[in-house]
Amino acid sequence: MAEVYEHMFDTQRGRDCSGTRHARDALAVMTESAMALLVRRAEVADAAAIASSHVRSWQSGYAGVISDDFLKSLGADLPRRTLGWQTQILGAEAEGRFLLVAELDGEVAGWLGGGAYRDTDLDDPPLGEVYACYIDPEHWRKGVGSALMADALDRLTRDGYTQAALWVLADNLRARAFYEHLGWRLDGAHKIFEVADERHQEVRYRRLLP
Repeated sequence: MAEVYEHMFDTQRGRDCSGTRHARDALAVMTESAMALLVRRAEVADAAAIASSHVRSWQSGYAGVISDDFLKSLGADLPRRTLGWQTQILGAEAEGRFLLVAELDGEVAGWLGGGAYRDTDLDDPPLGEVYACYIDPEHWRKGVGSALMADALDRLTRDGYTQAALWVLADNLRARAFYEHLGWRLDGAHKIFEVADERHQEVRYRRLLP
């Protein structure tokens, strides 16, 4: 849940990590409904689709958790958010992180960001981190999140990490169930996330890699 829009990839929170160019930048799988699902690195041309799906996923996923007025306001500045995502995509490799998108039948259905663990409380062994994973609500339960996560964990493993962490809102029960299904476990850490003049508790999950 350290995935707050423009600050999602703020590497100043922790140590830097030199990026590794991956020979395998795409993973194609098939969903149960036989729709073609492709996971690949994000490109600048994906920025608008990432921005709009990010807003829709917040509005659906955090309904009843975060202020409705705040959630409704998120779509008002999509052009600015799109520009922000263009910057994030262009700087990803140089900053030692990755941003993945999942295409379902040629349309961006979700995205995931990851890289080095950004907080400073854990550094032995060095941790990878899944910064954010969001799926467009129209494509929930189609295997998109699982495909993104599998690719992300593979990349973190190839970058030399043996463990990974992620943060999620304690009240985001849907996401927590998804992570637990994929083998993530609570490690007891928690912190406060502030948004829309509200304070929400985040909890941390960890897992071994691969």
